[in-house]
Amino acid sequence: FEVVEVGASSCTLVQGQVRVKLHMKMK
Repeated sequence: FEVVEVGASSCTLVQGQVRVKLHMKMK
């Protein structure tokens, strides 16, 4: 269960970084 939680958290972090990059590109 711990591994799944860590994987989910890492996925959310990656998605957040991608959104920030896209947001910066839009500006």
